[in-house]
Amino acid sequence: MPSLKKNSKKTEEKVINFITDNSLVNENDNILIALSGGADSVFALLFFIKYAKKFRITITALHINHKLRGKDADEDEKFCEELCQEYSIPLYKFRIDVGKIAVLEKTSIEETGRNIRYKIFDDLIKSKGYNKIVTAHHSDDNVETILFNLFRGSGLRGLTGIPVIRERIIRPFLSITKEEILDYLISINQEYREDASNRDEVYKRNFIRNNLIPSIKKNLNPNVSDVINNISRIGIDLNKLQNQFVDYLIDDFVIIKKDYIDVRLDNASRINEEIFGLLLIKVINSNFGIEMESSNIASLLKLKNMHPGKSIELKKGLLCLRERESFRFYLNQIVEPNEIILKIGEEIKFFDKTISIKRIRKIPKIFNLDGNTEYICGDNLENCFILKVWKKGDKFFPLGMNRAKNVSDFLTDQKISGFEKKRQFVLKNRNNIVWVVGLRLDNRYKINNNCKKVFKLCLS
Repeated sequence: MPSLKKNSKKTEEKVINFITDNSLVNENDNILIALSGGADSVFALLFFIKYAKKFRITITALHINHKLRGKDADEDEKFCEELCQEYSIPLYKFRIDVGKIAVLEKTSIEETGRNIRYKIFDDLIKSKGYNKIVTAHHSDDNVETILFNLFRGSGLRGLTGIPVIRERIIRPFLSITKEEILDYLISINQEYREDASNRDEVYKRNFIRNNLIPSIKKNLNPNVSDVINNISRIGIDLNKLQNQFVDYLIDDFVIIKKDYIDVRLDNASRINEEIFGLLLIKVINSNFGIEMESSNIASLLKLKNMHPGKSIELKKGLLCLRERESFRFYLNQIVEPNEIILKIGEEIKFFDKTISIKRIRKIPKIFNLDGNTEYICGDNLENCFILKVWKKGDKFFPLGMNRAKNVSDFLTDQKISGFEKKRQFVLKNRNNIVWVVGLRLDNRYKINNNCKKVFKLCLS
């Protein structure tokens, strides 16, 4: 039986070859290593301590105490401090109450912890000049991720598993197994921390790790991990081809504006739903930084068959509105203001526009017809106007008409998109609509020969 030390050397060589083959580390890299205190991250730190001179890099460690496991979490932090002190490695420490944040944001503990980690990574890259982050994911983690994605219904993209490189994050240990990591640590008598939560099956991944995979190995195929990792490599190649096709389609489908993104639906019949779903995933992720799940895409495909004007909320405040010929994606950052008071002679800003009301003595002979400048008779109006977003049930008398019309019907007749409808303001006085801002005056306030007071309304 080969010695542990011989196996340890082989493990190191596998990692070095993987790093070289994937061009993960370059000379003068300033690398930050995520250190939890568990076996995987301890191995990662010790490996790079040993080979820092070979790669000609500098390394620093990072530990995040998620405050989820009380005294155990504090002991993990202490262990990481002592380990880094032993090898004279700088260590960043953070304490963040992940459980509290998860409740506030209504996200799972796992997702919240992951988001916090990536936020800290990003902040340190920007503020301290690190150009790469090392996480200690290994081959078994990749198998768990693929199975988790498969059962979640994430399609071909899910079969690609954990990416070797994700922006500044590198994963140099995906070529070795958990068993190889543990054998290595045993061979050098290195201690590490055990996380009891890894056995808690309230976390879905733990069920896959502790029950599903061992059962498959025992009852179906002892080499299931190798099989799934091979499938992952095939999935990566197929996913690349699929992404190239989606990239080719994006120019025909996507229109990017300042406040929203449109995805055309008139072209959607040319491709199957799976490709259209992938296009939506890519567009949303690249423009909003939000990862869509299969349930989100299923909801969007249902929305595609609904009438214009319907909308759904996806994730993290992202909304999709079904327009006549497109999906319109935008973040729900528009908050309907309380009633904004506007007095004669004042000017106010709302969103990216400015509105003003002035009293004038002389009416121009030629009116501006662009809808942004209007003149009204102010004889029966108060000095204070109210600016607000219209609401369902609002009515007014459109200029040229002697009967009331719902603002909703008027906007539809004007072919105003559902997105713009949500941003449409009205100007009121004495609880009556004077102006559907930028579109149409109320007929009751039009200029006539008997007007004693004339107000000029300007929108810019």
